[in-house]
Amino acid sequence: MNEQLSQAEKIKEHLIVEIGSGVAPFLDHASPKFKEHFIKNPNILYFGLDIEPYDVEFAEETTRYNLEHELGEEAGKRFAFIEADGSQLPIKDNSADELILSNVLGDPRIDRDQGDEPGEIKKKMLQEAHRALKPGGYLTILEDTTPSIARRGGWIEMAEQIFETQAEYNESTKDKPIELQWTPQYRGTRDRVSAFVARIKKKI
Repeated sequence: MNEQLSQAEKIKEHLIVEIGSGVAPFLDHASPKFKEHFIKNPNILYFGLDIEPYDVEFAEETTRYNLEHELGEEAGKRFAFIEADGSQLPIKDNSADELILSNVLGDPRIDRDQGDEPGEIKKKMLQEAHRALKPGGYLTILEDTTPSIARRGGWIEMAEQIFETQAEYNESTKDKPIELQWTPQYRGTRDRVSAFVARIKKKI
């Protein structure tokens, strides 16, 4: 994996890394507009990282099968699912263009399962995200399964402190579709009782 990521850095590709991608990675459930953008731009690389070997194996087999049928085998060469610890990212400093935390900060199992003090692992993830992002890169935080827990834990505020910049929100708190703002090129829609997206830019 390090060779793949290093190669991406050498040839100046647009590197998107999802931390805690699990069995339902963002790329698999992204909007058609995002997938179209991914197909049309061969410089985009996506890596889904997860600490659970089963989740990585499932994504690499099942999700890859689905995505290659949808996006094509050529696009399949530009994404991978890899076993890695989100609190110790195998990525060089200032090398990723975008990092995604999708339903991670609201997950109460992460700290409990890893035996750390409450919140310590998630704080490390945010610190690692700041370290790995390029200046001007974005951390995108999506919560649509446990958004209230993420807010109650103060994780967005913690991210804002680490990045020393304020998050841009897009949210819905009623049982209506929410239009998720990613980058200007693509948007998605989901039906959730409560959901939000926060994007935090690393200062140049």
